[in-house]
Parts: sequence; structure tokens; C-alpha cells
Amino acid sequence: MIGMDGYLKLIDLGLCKKLSISERTKTYCGTIEYMAPEMVTHSPYGFPIDVWGFGILIYELTKGETPFYSSSAIETLRKINEDDPNLSGMNDETASICKICLIKD
Repeated sequence: MIGMDGYLKLIDLGLCKKLSISERTKTYCGTIEYMAPEMVTHSPYGFPIDVWGFGILIYELTKGETPFYSSSAIETLRKINEDDPNLSGMNDETASICKICLIKD
């Protein structure tokens, strides 16, 4: 989206929850390719999944696809839990950001 000031705006048309820093939730929602491993396994999670989503976005903007994409939703979910992102072809700074954001914890 482009704002009235001409700058691009990052938006999310999905759902959100307001949590304190220590609260956790188990809501299962969102775009599969952007789901964090905690959400895939239905484990309690907090705000750090937003960092995961940021890492997915940076990866997609850099490489043109999400790091765990598959034409099969089940395979995408498996890759999120089991595979590491392929950071080859990225410059060192971008790869470092993705590596930091896409920690499976």
C-alpha cells in the first residue's frame, strides 16, 4: 500500500492479538508460508513469532519466494519444522538478518 505521503506501508490484513511481553497464545491462523514452528506444532507462542515473520518477509523480498515453500501445504509445514532456509545467493548482511530471525525456538 502507498500512504498519502508517497511512502510504502507494510500492512497485514490478517488477525492480531494484543499480548503482554510474558503472555502466550496458541491461536492457529495466518498464511502458512509465514507460520513459525511454534504455531505449526500448536505450541504456546508470544511476540517473537513476529520476528520470524519479518525474517520470512526479508527472505521473500530477497529471493522471490518464501524459504519453506512447497505446492503442498503439508510439505510446507514439514519444511518449516525440519528444514533450514537456503541462504545461498544472499549478501552477508541479508543472510545474517534472515539467520537471526529464522531461529527455530
